[in-house]
Parts: sequence; structure tokens; C-alpha cells
Amino acid sequence: GYPVLEGLHRWLITSPGYAPFDLSFRVSISTEHLFFGSYLVPADGETRVVLRWGNGPADLDLHIVPVGVRDPASGDAAQWVWRDPFTEEEWLPEVYEGDDAELRPYVWWGVAGEPCECVDHDDDPETECKPLCALSVTGVADEGSRPTISLDRDDQIHGRMSATGRVYNAPEVATLRNLWPGTYRVYIAAYQPEGVDPGPEFQSEVKVDIWLGDGTTVSFVSSVTHREGRGGRWLYAGYFSVTDDLASCTNPNQKPQLAGGMCYSWYTAQRVVFAPLSNIYRAVYVRVRHALLFREDFAANGVSFQRAQYVVYSGGTCSCVG
Repeated sequence: GYPVLEGLHRWLITSPGYAPFDLSFRVSISTEHLFFGSYLVPADGETRVVLRWGNGPADLDLHIVPVGVRDPASGDAAQWVWRDPFTEEEWLPEVYEGDDAELRPYVWWGVAGEPCECVDHDDDPETECKPLCALSVTGVADEGSRPTISLDRDDQIHGRMSATGRVYNAPEVATLRNLWPGTYRVYIAAYQPEGVDPGPEFQSEVKVDIWLGDGTTVSFVSSVTHREGRGGRWLYAGYFSVTDDLASCTNPNQKPQLAGGMCYSWYTAQRVVFAPLSNIYRAVYVRVRHALLFREDFAANGVSFQRAQYVVYSGGTCSCVG
């Protein structure tokens, strides 16, 4: 009966060819039915970011931003391009052209102008599907060793009931392959149509699962959690750091690569302050106030920042206020 099942439960879900998943859930005394849709990560040795959340918001998006990435052989800065996985044509995504050319390339749902999904183009289950939303480094002779960041799956219908009467709430998944030395920042954005309040309501916790691979095996290293309730539009989860320092690649948040001589490390961003604007670090306060002085459109619309709250994130190479 209910008293026996009440409390916190942990299930280990396994399947051949996939990494085990530890499902934790709580049963209250009044619970009659529970439904879970679990999605496993392939045990193929790749490094992945998996974004999981509940019924709302309907659409959250992964953004992965490579920063300071360089060719380990020449020291030259990486030139990131979008590459059609079928025609092999390469070009800079449209968002980075013209007046926005100074924006750094990054992976998100709109990078390819197509739905972000992993497509099995030849309908052969033995061949790998190729994601449409992907960035890779151009100028690399060996096709199999190109640094590549792909968004393998986009989801924008959380909370929607299926024909079977279930709400599946599938994840967003990004894969990082053959990385060069540098930093790869991970952000989460709550998509809000124009004119909608930018402070969405999170109906459950938001989790960003980090899986580190070494080319053969994968390990779960961290789950970054954003609390349920009202929150900001952006969340800084943390960053991957890639170096060639294999001698020091021994910590639980690190994974030495079996090929390429690189060490992958994950660093979770820490929330330092969650407070009204007047109470945050002085250096951040001055910068934010200075920026607001030039936002005349805010003043014209009567927007007040007296009750605004900001979170300061500390993450090694990136400190953010949002």
C-alpha cells in the first residue's frame, strides 16, 4: 500500500549499448500513478550534455559556446563553420554574417536553419546518423578527427500530451567530439516569444547532465540543477576545459582521451549571490548600473529595477550576471 512506497526511490535503468541511468523520484502518500519517460545515453565513448526538464517551460534550449579554441599543432585559432552533413558544403551560419560578424560561433537550435535532429540519411541502421545542427573546425585534413559540436536533438513541446495520453518530455542532447584545447561554455535558455514575460515559470527542476567520454567508455560526472519556480531566461551551467595536460588528468571531473592526447574536464558554475541588484558584488553592480543608463527604452516603458534580482555565477573562465 501507500505507506510502503512512500519516500525517495532510486532505480538503476540499464540497456545493452547504453550507459546506465540512475533514476531518483519521490512517492508521496497520496500518489496513485507515476509515469516516467527515461532516455539513455549511448555508451559510445562520446562526451555529451543532456538537458532534462518537466512540463514547463515548453521550450528550453542548449547553447554551447567554444571560446579560445586553438589548433594544438600550430597554435592558430579554430575556424568554426557549419557543414552540411550530406553535401559536405561549409559556410558560416547566417547569424554571424554582416553586422553580427563579431559574435562568436556557437551551437544552438537555429545554427543550421533546419530542425535539429540526427538524420539517418541512408536508412541503414548500421551507419551513424548525422546531426543537422552542428559546428566543426574547417581545414582539418583527417575527416574523422575534426573538432565537432552538434545538437543532436531539439525539443520544444514539453507538457504536450501525446496520442497515448502520456507527456513524454524528451531531453535535448548535444555531443562534443575531437575537441581541441580551449573552453566550451554551456548555457540554457528559456525560449520566450516576443512580448512574453522574460521571467518564465519552471514547473519542475531543470537538470543539465554531463557525460564525459574517452573515446571508448562514458561516465556520468555531474548534474547541474536549477530550482523550480520563477526564474530568469538564462542559466549558465558551467564549462568544459580541454588541455594537453594528461599527467594531471586524474580527478573525478576529468577524462583523459585514449586518442589525441587531450584531457577533458568539466567545471560546474557556482551560484555566488542571489540578491537584489543593490546587494550584489560592487564591481558587478557598477557594470550593470552603467549598462542600464544607456537603455532608454527601459526608462520609456517605465521599467523599474528596484525589485529586480540577479544571480552572479562563478565558473573559472567565465563569471556571468543574469
